[in-house]
Amino acid sequence: MSQHDLAISHYSTVIRLDPNNSFAYSKRGWSYVQRGKYQLAIADFNEAIRLNPEYVQPYIGRGNAYYLTGEYELAIADLSEAISLNPTENVYEMRGLCYHSNQKYDLAIADFSEAIQLDPKHASAYHNRGNSYSRKGEFVPAIADYTESIRLIPSASTYTSRAETYGVKGEYNSALLDLNEAIRLDPNYADAYEALGKTYFYRDEYEKAIDNLNRAIELDPKNASALDYRGWSYGSNGDFERAVADISKAIELDTSSSVFWRSRCWFRAASDQLQGALSDCNESLRIKPNDAYALSFRGFTYLKLENFEGALADYSSAVDLHPTMSRALYGRGIAKLKRGDSDGGNADIAAAKVIWSGVVEYMERYGVR
Repeated sequence: MSQHDLAISHYSTVIRLDPNNSFAYSKRGWSYVQRGKYQLAIADFNEAIRLNPEYVQPYIGRGNAYYLTGEYELAIADLSEAISLNPTENVYEMRGLCYHSNQKYDLAIADFSEAIQLDPKHASAYHNRGNSYSRKGEFVPAIADYTESIRLIPSASTYTSRAETYGVKGEYNSALLDLNEAIRLDPNYADAYEALGKTYFYRDEYEKAIDNLNRAIELDPKNASALDYRGWSYGSNGDFERAVADISKAIELDTSSSVFWRSRCWFRAASDQLQGALSDCNESLRIKPNDAYALSFRGFTYLKLENFEGALADYSSAVDLHPTMSRALYGRGIAKLKRGDSDGGNADIAAAKVIWSGVVEYMERYGVR
């Protein structure tokens, strides 16, 4: 019997002897949270609050259980009540995590800042605030927060988060340094290997990307994102069959990800599985309408199907949403040329080459000429 099961048994005995013991209900609730039995936990926290509405711990516990079940608004309400009873850095940080998960990044940053004000050495609050800044695209304060968190408590997770932010900025050498340090601190940290694989992928070093993504998947076989990136690494190296196989596994793990459906669309189209590709892009757009990448990938599929009208429409929609998407501009140019619009086609291709000089070589690799 685990420690948490022993605690549940103990507090169940206390409750049987004293049914009005709010402390025992709260403690048993926390034990249920640790066992992943969130509905039982919530029921116990409800009873603890009914018995003693001024007792702060069950509000925190119930907020935590709601957070873990994705009920962010309910979690925020409980944690706000806990803050009104006893404002502490940990509760502010917990509410900040709820706001972050609910994509309310400014409110998350405000809560993490409150936590830091209460405890300037609260390393995880700096890390979490860095995550919220990064999601907002504010990379300079994000890196500053990660750096302060590392100064206080060096950890593999914080080095990895800072590396990923460096990667978004295109600072791949700094990212590699951070990820090697993360792996030195924790040689079995799957997220660091995944991030290392992504970094090598964006440097066009596909074999190194595959090696590191292999390790990430070995450590965490249900890591759908790592499978998707390994698929892209195989595909970018010309192995479309393995690309489709990996991305199909990612879809099996998470059918709700529009990213995985559009990824498989691209490589199915590249390997002339055109009806399957079209179905995948349609599913991606059903999940996330008006996604510029999915529209561009469906445009690519229509090009290969010689449906130039459909290609032109999708590429134009993609460019409207993302005017600097060179592949969509180039694809639209090709579609215009195929429809006899040489001036418009050549103008789009020229604009695409200004944005990315390698766009012609890239698209030709996948059969677009």
